[in-house]
Amino acid sequence: MPYLALGMLKVDKNGFGANPANRAAEFDMTVQQANAILKTKQGGRPGARMLVAPEYFWSGYGQIGKVVAQHGPLAMGRDDKHAIYSALKSTSKKAGSLVLVAGSIFYHKPQGTNDAAYNVCPVLRNGSFLLKAYKEFDDGAASKNPGTLDYDTKDSDPYFKVEGIGFGLEVCGEHGRLASWNATAGKTIHVQILVSDSMSI
Repeated sequence: MPYLALGMLKVDKNGFGANPANRAAEFDMTVQQANAILKTKQGGRPGARMLVAPEYFWSGYGQIGKVVAQHGPLAMGRDDKHAIYSALKSTSKKAGSLVLVAGSIFYHKPQGTNDAAYNVCPVLRNGSFLLKAYKEFDDGAASKNPGTLDYDTKDSDPYFKVEGIGFGLEVCGEHGRLASWNATAGKTIHVQILVSDSMSI
């Protein structure tokens, strides 16, 4: 079995302000530092290095809730999402073969009279995307955001493979999606990843 050196980025979302402008630069520095540590942990053994960030990592946090005010993730525009994609590709390229499970990007774009809101978890390696996993589960954040947002999703398989290791990916309350998907996909999943803002499990 190949060796996996795994790091998880722990953050306090309550310390995030409404403006996430510096997050890409901070993440880039964190990734380079983590990569150096994980290379030491890997010790030249065949396998993979991985860093996992939490759900809503790229969101600004502010007041949401149209009925009951609460602190929560703010949906960004589609252009901001693409700016994060560009920054992630640059960071991933510098980190080489490190696998980045880069948290999630909560964004919206025009769709008819309302805007559609999406939550996507990008996975990258060597400066390229391995997967853009769209969260299926609606946790209610979209409807609590300012404006009129309808939660939506896009088709994406919750699976990728690196160095002979099969990874299954779930986001927040869609826990169980992986088992349902794999009942017909028939993939060998060695590592299950759950990226979540909060979760009872």
